[in-house]
Amino acid sequence: MVSSTAAVYGEPQYLPIDENHKANPSSYYGLSKLTMEKYIELSNIDYIIFRFSNVYGPRQIPEGEAGVVSIFMDYFINNNEINIFGGGNQTRDFIYVKDIAKILFLCIKNDNMTKEIINISSNVSISINELYEKLKHITKKDLKVNYLEERRGDIKHSLLNNSKLINYIDIKLTNINAGLEKTIKEIKCR
Repeated sequence: MVSSTAAVYGEPQYLPIDENHKANPSSYYGLSKLTMEKYIELSNIDYIIFRFSNVYGPRQIPEGEAGVVSIFMDYFINNNEINIFGGGNQTRDFIYVKDIAKILFLCIKNDNMTKEIINISSNVSISINELYEKLKHITKKDLKVNYLEERRGDIKHSLLNNSKLINYIDIKLTNINAGLEKTIKEIKCR
């Protein structure tokens, strides 16, 4: 089992992105993951490469280029102003970390999965502005939003097709509202 990322696709040619979409990373992170994937494929060993969408949940560090969910949650918990790059209309496909754990457990037990590349996602996208609104509703805090210049290399829209995964396993995924509420609750308990 190998952990990869949707970043290997770069700016999508179509949505939702399936595993047949051309890999064309636009970041060093995506390029490094694609290089790792190619190395594994050439090694002639059994493998499953999982391309994760935007994973979120408790214990995610909100520093650096961490996930936007953990960064926003940190802003809300500490009553800081929210910084959104671009207009906030960029979309992302967020998946709850505990769903990832369940998926990996089910895949380990599946003997039919070998030499596969599989997208792991919620198959649902929301905009960064919608994410802000959801967190505002959950926390009952209305923080000031600063719209900053769009960052070079940021993908405009990302939505992974998870139908290949669903053909292998049966799982009910956590919806974004429930996942955000669970995450905030766990963070506040620390």
